[in-house]
Amino acid sequence: STTWDGQGAGRQHGRVLVVDDQELVRRSLGRLVKASGHEVLYASDGREALEVYQASEPRPDVVLLDLDMPHLSGAEALEQLKVMDPGARVVLISGYYDDTRKQRMLSLGATDFLGKPVDAKKLRDAIRIAMTAPAIDF
Repeated sequence: STTWDGQGAGRQHGRVLVVDDQELVRRSLGRLVKASGHEVLYASDGREALEVYQASEPRPDVVLLDLDMPHLSGAEALEQLKVMDPGARVVLISGYYDDTRKQRMLSLGATDFLGKPVDAKKLRDAIRIAMTAPAIDF
């Protein structure tokens, strides 16, 4: 079985784009992702996320995307990412979490939707599941 504690040889290494307009949140999410053995890219808003995603070779395996941001919201960024790359795997996060909002985000093509503050284990699981999920075209 794959381990995520930083020990086992079965760790999956991926590339994760962390997008949050709050630098402190972005850095702490990045630390959690790095602790799981992944490479981390950063963007401070939805526009920058689209630019970083487009410019990255290889493309990020998972985009960890804050929903509530200025300029381009997470939902708008998600929709544009799906146009750019229908197979993009996106885990949304938000301080305003409820089941109705979660269902709406999943219907837009998000792989998962987590509430803030983000639980480290839930985040690791969401990234692992997103990385191994078959790509769904919307």
